[in-house]
Amino acid sequence: MLGVLMWAGVESAWATFINPLGGGNGRELSLQTILDQRRSTAGQVPFDVDDDQRLDDTLWEFSSGRSWATVVIEIASYADGNRFGLYDPLDPNRRVEVFNGAAIGGSRTEIELLKTAGGYEVRINGQARQTFGSDDFGFYLTSKVNRTFFSDPALNPDVFPRPPNKNEPVDHLVSYTGRAGQTLQVGNQSLSWGAQDAVLAWEDLFNGGDRDYNDLVLLVQNVHPRDPDPVTVPDGGSSVVLLAIGLAAVLGVRRGRWK
Repeated sequence: MLGVLMWAGVESAWATFINPLGGGNGRELSLQTILDQRRSTAGQVPFDVDDDQRLDDTLWEFSSGRSWATVVIEIASYADGNRFGLYDPLDPNRRVEVFNGAAIGGSRTEIELLKTAGGYEVRINGQARQTFGSDDFGFYLTSKVNRTFFSDPALNPDVFPRPPNKNEPVDHLVSYTGRAGQTLQVGNQSLSWGAQDAVLAWEDLFNGGDRDYNDLVLLVQNVHPRDPDPVTVPDGGSSVVLLAIGLAAVLGVRRGRWK
């Protein structure tokens, strides 16, 4: 069992490859440049779009009942048609649009998730839009050609055609949580990018496209990856010991979050 845990950890530890030259055969800004240009610099540690990826970004939670999503930049050829939102992991067809193709850098939207008798009501700028069956949620991007990509790669309709992730489901989202006191400059606003805030960077082309992940970049505040579900152990605790050892091994091989 331990060997299985260790192997699974090694396999899941690889970050998604991001084209360091950006898209458009180098004519677009790379994701690294986009974030470097907008990060606060005083007292900040170095940041790397490869090493600092969140590897647990399939599903998310609000840190409290309210969040704010802000477009950092959108430079895709599909920019006028891309639509971003939340989906219910219990039924990915239940979705709530947060931004449409008219959104520009600095566009800002308030999102609320309220417990009701029927589930969890999702409100956008105070208006009820949908009811989810869970307080967990995922993010989605629907492109101009009407392909929808999810934060859970297992739901995506495509695979990478080339190494280093050949034949794996395409992870169209890379994400990064910040550090206490860090900010991100968006237009004329200096916005928190702390441990409860996440940058979401999307690739909007089928089969991974040019893998630039700069097609739509957002800052979503007051969210964090979903906490792991508790494990029920019926055997008096021996599985907990094995799991703990396996996790220690996994953590030992994970790539760094912040250098």
